[in-house]
Amino acid sequence: MALDITVNTIFDGAGTGGPGPTGGDFPLMAFANPTAPARAEVERLARERWHTRPDWWSEGRTPKTLTANAADLPTGYTYNAGNNTVTVSGNAGDLDGWDFAATGTVFLFSNGCVIDTISNCTFAPPAVPKSGRIDYISSGAASTAVFEFGINNTTTIARMTRCWFKEAPGYADGPFTGTAVMNHGTSDNSSYPFITLMEFCSFEAFGQDGIKGSFGGEWRYLYFDPATNIPQDATEWNNSTVYNRGDIVFSAASGYQIKLCMADGTVGTAPNFSSATSSNGTWQALDPHSDPYQSGQSPPSGVEIYGCFFNADQGKRRYASRGRMRGYASNGLRKNIYGQNARQGDTHFHHNICPLEIESNFSGGRPLSFTATTAAMHPGRTLLIEDNWFDSNSNQIAGASGTEYTIRNNQSGYTWWDAATLSGVSANYSGGTVSYGFTASRGGWGIVVLSTSATPMSGADFLTAQAGTGDVVTKFEIDAMDGTAASGSQAVALSSGTYYAHMLYQAGGGIETLANVQTITV
Repeated sequence: MALDITVNTIFDGAGTGGPGPTGGDFPLMAFANPTAPARAEVERLARERWHTRPDWWSEGRTPKTLTANAADLPTGYTYNAGNNTVTVSGNAGDLDGWDFAATGTVFLFSNGCVIDTISNCTFAPPAVPKSGRIDYISSGAASTAVFEFGINNTTTIARMTRCWFKEAPGYADGPFTGTAVMNHGTSDNSSYPFITLMEFCSFEAFGQDGIKGSFGGEWRYLYFDPATNIPQDATEWNNSTVYNRGDIVFSAASGYQIKLCMADGTVGTAPNFSSATSSNGTWQALDPHSDPYQSGQSPPSGVEIYGCFFNADQGKRRYASRGRMRGYASNGLRKNIYGQNARQGDTHFHHNICPLEIESNFSGGRPLSFTATTAAMHPGRTLLIEDNWFDSNSNQIAGASGTEYTIRNNQSGYTWWDAATLSGVSANYSGGTVSYGFTASRGGWGIVVLSTSATPMSGADFLTAQAGTGDVVTKFEIDAMDGTAASGSQAVALSSGTYYAHMLYQAGGGIETLANVQTITV
């Protein structure tokens, strides 16, 4: 199923300026066979986060938003500001250069849509404040994905590239998101949506599943962070604490199950921790897990997935120091057959990295799992799992059997790369703009905070810092490649005085280096 092409170099197209790398076009990848990337290439894509960011982000340009540009939506996209949804229908136009994450807008795809390209866009679930959690669950919205295809949908998206699925706007009250980023239901009538080619996209802060459903297509060079499914304000349950509606508790002893309080003044009434999905009259169960791709079934033509990075290590997320993630089943690919006559088509899963760390007393937590029956496949179709790299937790690749299944050359014992070293760190202020530069030994991204305080910041301080709050004057990010000078700038009006530029550099989520504090005198 691989594309019949040869790719020697893929170019980013980024120009000068902004918070990303500068100097015009530069190569993203360079290998002769795009279907068989080396482990180092997959790691580099995971480190250098700008690969999965929209070009306007890397170049520092202003994207289109529904707040300012709703009238500019292409043909086939109808925006309902009342419920903050975009309904897609018919032969819809191309989407390029939009920030839909800013409004947390949900996309509803009507049956049979045809779209050529969705590129350089950000998406996110709606923000759910603590006061709205119960209404959100009660409305059924928790089962609504950012991309919702509904039942038996035959939408085709020819190409989706450089799209960033991120956290809810403002990270309101911590992560509290829907079930999946992309969701497609099925009733076994052989109707499936296709994302024919999906590449260089990043899936972060999803509620449970990154992609869930019955899709077909070719997916390459995607990045999946673990779910962020426990809000920051969640606490360990205590029988002497008074809880109110919207409070969330968890139980570390029960595999980090999470429960939502339904009544004010609750004290002493224990949640039902007999299972992750068990509720009682006072505590509603919320199901925490992290399946980047959970396939219910797929068309006979199936899917090919390669060169992707499936991060299931909750200590190495993009926001590792900020929120919580706990899961009791984390799978790079989980073929969970459902429905009366569900079947999987040809599946080729290869040259992917599936590192794994599960903090749970539940079974499961394997990089790959499959329904272990021959009847799970469409007649004559096969499942080939080969040349992947993974950790060594909980049975590794499990569940497959029968003549349709081939599992070979997968390497266990995956280890993470080291943190970067920094050189040439500098900061200055001129013409109403603060600039920051550095060179990192490993690709990744830097979070720069300009503060009136010289006290060095911790990693958590960087991730929670907000411009205009406390000592923080402004905050911005800079992406970087291996051993290449990177710089970024931010317009900000500074009065006379002394300021301090702090930077947390991450060579991948949670792999952090603190830069020396730089002093700026105005």
